[in-house]
Formats: sequence, C-alpha cells, structure tokens
Amino acid sequence: MSDSEKSCIYCGSKDSMTVDHIPPKNLFPEPRPSNMLTVPSCKKCNESFSKDDEYFRTILVSCASVSSDPNAQAVNEKLLRSMIRPEAAAMASAIRKSLHVVNVTSRGGIYLGRSPAMRVIADRINRVTDRIVRGLFYIKHDYPVPMGYEVTCVFKDDALSMPKEFIDQWREFWKPPETIGGNVFSYSYALCVDDPNGMLFIYWFYGKLWFYGIVTPKTDSKAAQ
Repeated sequence: MSDSEKSCIYCGSKDSMTVDHIPPKNLFPEPRPSNMLTVPSCKKCNESFSKDDEYFRTILVSCASVSSDPNAQAVNEKLLRSMIRPEAAAMASAIRKSLHVVNVTSRGGIYLGRSPAMRVIADRINRVTDRIVRGLFYIKHDYPVPMGYEVTCVFKDDALSMPKEFIDQWREFWKPPETIGGNVFSYSYALCVDDPNGMLFIYWFYGKLWFYGIVTPKTDSKAAQ
C-alpha cells in the first residue's frame, strides 16, 4: 500500500496524511537517528499531539535517575533554552506551579531528607503512552489496533522502574529488544499465544525509565459502548 492510500492509525482519516514519530522525536538529541519509527497519521491528529509530547519530554528528562545520561542531558539543555521563547510561557508557568517539596525515603523506608519534585499529570502521560503502544502495534502488524480491542497503559511514577518479578514472569515470551538512538528508546513485546492481536509491550527511555502497555479484547460492556 502506498503512503497516499494509508489511513491515520488514530482516527481512520485519509485527509492531509503525514507521519507520527514513535516515540515523539523530541526525546532524541540532534542529530536524530536515521532509523526512527513512524506511523501514518493525519495532520489534524499529529498537530494535536504537540503539547502532550512537550510535557512528556519535560517529565522524562527531569527525572533524577537520568540526570547523568548524555542523551537526556542534551535533550534537557534544548528544553531549557526553549523555555525562554514567548510561545513556551504557558508550559513554563505550568511547570513552575507543579513544583513542590517532598520527603525522600529509601526503598527500605529510611528518611533521606527533603527534595524538590514535580506533580505529574498522569492523563497527559497516558495519552502519549497510549499512542506509543498503538504505534508499536501498527509497526509490528501493519494495521491499527482493531475495533473491539483496547490499549491499557501503566505509568510507573515511583521512579518509573519495572518490577523485576514482572519481567521474570514474562521472560520466556519476550522478543529480543529493539533500540532506537542508542539508549534513548528501547522496546520489546510478547504475543498472546491464542490471539495475534493480543500483545504486551514494555519500553524504556534512556536505559532506565520503564513503561508497559497491553492490547486486549474489550470486555462485553466496553465493546457495546
């Protein structure tokens, strides 16, 4: 199928077709890799993603666990420079309002002191992660997530770490990880043994920030809506 014949994987439109980057391209420092993943998207959907993509980038590169990563540092430096632009005033204001101070404890519950933190708007994160899973599904199947299926994403806001027992439980089903842009984005997936559309994705940014998403049939009540 030629590019002109493809439909937007998000809304099904064939008008003003372009491509959406999976994951958002602003997570990659320049020069960006030549093997970035893209999926068919209409211009209307693609342009509607920009503010959530900016927010998602801000949250990821602000995580303390990637503060020493060269790729995350490069993206963060560009982000800080962009914040002085007049058109970025709303985003900068929202970030300032989200800052607060929290108690920090070790995994064993030992109090370590106080530290600045950002309140995260989970809905905005989830909109991006939902799109990433839909994009990866398309890349592996060459068709969008079918009607009758839903995407469920999990945002691990406790340092975005993936529980070891979760990985071990699925280890025999995972496909070999694929990586884009060094350590910027990596992903793996497992297929449901009795449903080719059922999939479990795990993906991580800068080698440390983990997310996962599941594509499953809708329940009867959801399918009827």
